[in-house]
Amino acid sequence: MARTNLTDMRNTMLERRRLGRQIVIYNRSYGVYLGSAMGFGCWSKLDPVGQDSAVTFPSVREAKRAVSNWETRPTSIQYKQVRGDITKKDGSIYASVEACFRAGLPGWDPWLAGILERDRYIAPRRRKRLPNKKG
Repeated sequence: MARTNLTDMRNTMLERRRLGRQIVIYNRSYGVYLGSAMGFGCWSKLDPVGQDSAVTFPSVREAKRAVSNWETRPTSIQYKQVRGDITKKDGSIYASVEACFRAGLPGWDPWLAGILERDRYIAPRRRKRLPNKKG
């Protein structure tokens, strides 16, 4: 009976340790990678589509494996360690906006950030058209 209690305690300690060491994908231009929906990646600076948490990975290796499956990859991807503080019913672990902010990442508003800053990150700058030189 004592052995079962020790095993339960060990499993609980391993679970707590696993919760504390999660990895999120970050890009300076796009923000924190929040997950995918309908084949599109959701990023905190582009359009968070109401996501108030970011998908996490158990290790940098797993995060790199996920990135390697993307058709288009942003340049200069960083892998940041966060404390995963949300556990879904299926056992997947997510990091809240607050957890990402505590880890030194920029926070985001799930509904407004994508709308307010869309032009800054997506729309191309208008270039002045040079006059044609006839000579």
